[in-house]
Amino acid sequence: MAATITGGAKLEAVLRVATAKLAAAGTLEVGFMSEATEADNTPVVEVATVNEFGGTVNVPAHETTVYRSLGRAGDLLRGGRFVKAKQSNFATTHEVPAYTVTIPPRPFFRSMVAKES
Repeated sequence: MAATITGGAKLEAVLRVATAKLAAAGTLEVGFMSEATEADNTPVVEVATVNEFGGTVNVPAHETTVYRSLGRAGDLLRGGRFVKAKQSNFATTHEVPAYTVTIPPRPFFRSMVAKES
């Protein structure tokens, strides 16, 4: 629901409607729903847990394509920087070996629960 609210009376009315809807629903789920996933099908709860407590992520070996722009003489344009695929006229594919990323704890959920409980 996208709405622009101005004035206290309008805000109060919107809050009354929202409160009535929540009361009618009976339950309100808060947190990270077990069935929710990211675009790559990684469970949201897994992402939240790694952010909250830290962890190690193993990235498997994969290929990646690098896009660049070449001039008429074959020289790299834009200082050799990568460009978007649609702006390129030269692409190379590279093997990226498997690697590990260590993510430090970034607590956000525990501190919110402690503060708001």
